[in-house]
Order: sequence, then structure tokens, then C-alpha cells
Amino acid sequence: MGQSDGAAARDKNAALVSGKTVRLEKDVSEIDRYGRPLRYVWVGDMMANTELVRQGYVQFTEFP
Repeated sequence: MGQSDGAAARDKNAALVSGKTVRLEKDVSEIDRYGRPLRYVWVGDMMANTELVRQGYVQFTEFP
């Protein structure tokens, strides 16, 4: 059996950002409904969040 979706996304995220300088950009809200901080993660001019969506590791979800 392969990795869970969460583990695969975690590993891909680590591959995108580990050992690199990242810039965190605050979202409109400080935290999500579970108390987790909301940030956009930039590595140079690449937004890691968007790259994870583009490659199918995560899904975009918008909460009003």
C-alpha cells in the first residue's frame, strides 16, 4: 500500500521548501477554523501552495 494522501503532500511540500529560504505571506484571516495559521509559502517567485495544487497533492478550498 502507498502513502496516504496527507503523507504524500507532506513529503512533496518538504521537497519544495526544505533547505530553501521561504517567505510567508499572511492570508486575509490569521487562522483557520481549527486554529492553524494561514500562510502563503513562497520560494523565490514560486508559491508552494499553488504548486501543490497544480501537481495534484492538495485541493484548493475557499472558506468565506
